[in-house]
Amino acid sequence: MNQIKYIVVEGDLADSCVIFPTWISHAQMAENLGHVLGAGFVSITVNTDGQVHFEAHGSSTSLGVCSRPEDTALLNEQFGN
Repeated sequence: MNQIKYIVVEGDLADSCVIFPTWISHAQMAENLGHVLGAGFVSITVNTDGQVHFEAHGSSTSLGVCSRPEDTALLNEQFGN
């Protein structure tokens, strides 16, 4: 299982996820991206059939924003296979 950070940014037409390495703070990543709706960490697993699954959890202390249940669905929609 790999773990990375993520934020969900509010968009005009649709919300977007950004995933990035743990050495970058959530606040640094969000600085020029707009209104952050959710943030935390992403666990990535691959099952025996090769399907990739993303799961959002935790929160961002630098932004004071938590992960939300809908973040997992959005991550899988944008990055899953």
